[in-house]
Amino acid sequence: MTIFRAVLMDFDGVIGNTAQDFLNAWRAAFKPINLQFHDQDCLVLEGQRGIEIAAQLLTRGGHDPGRAAEFKRAKDDYYAKHNSFSFYPGVPELLTLLRQKGIKCALVSGGSGPKTLQPPHDQLLRLFDVVLSGQDVREAKPAPDLFLSAAAKLKLTPQECLVIENAPLGIEAANRAGMQCIGVTSTLDSKLLIGANLVIPSIEKLHELLIFANSATPSGLSVRGLE
Repeated sequence: MTIFRAVLMDFDGVIGNTAQDFLNAWRAAFKPINLQFHDQDCLVLEGQRGIEIAAQLLTRGGHDPGRAAEFKRAKDDYYAKHNSFSFYPGVPELLTLLRQKGIKCALVSGGSGPKTLQPPHDQLLRLFDVVLSGQDVREAKPAPDLFLSAAAKLKLTPQECLVIENAPLGIEAANRAGMQCIGVTSTLDSKLLIGANLVIPSIEKLHELLIFANSATPSGLSVRGLE
């Protein structure tokens, strides 16, 4: 089994239960132009910057993508006022366990969600060694920049990093970074996560799969189901 020294996690859909709030916010933003979309059409775009998501949804709906910034701001305003943010079950426990075992943790998000967390949720960010968002790199997902930047900041090779993702673009970014990836079916069906090395139903399930190196070796972990 491969030994990993760090776990790199996406924010939305992996640790943050934000999907429905964001769908509601996008629909509210587009209501003035009556732009409608299916949930999956929006969720598969996760990992890109908000302005890129807005541009693609506008284009698909036959509207001017040049207005993307306008609708992205409207979405952000609605989300800030109406979200019901929560962490997925098992997330605090997983992060605490990883830190106790000496495993590095990075939060790697295509959006700006991690940096806008409000108390008391922002306290969880202290459990991460690195926090990066799409604004921190030249190209967001599916480019590998975010994951490669996280590995560099952790002073680890890509092969030593395990990625946890819930969306196709994030999985593609992990693959392009040369990292193994576990897909979580928190927002999309497993058939859309086929690029992942392993697919699980929830973060809670991950607890059962982790095997930690003993104290006689450098801190590391392996995962049942990953070669």
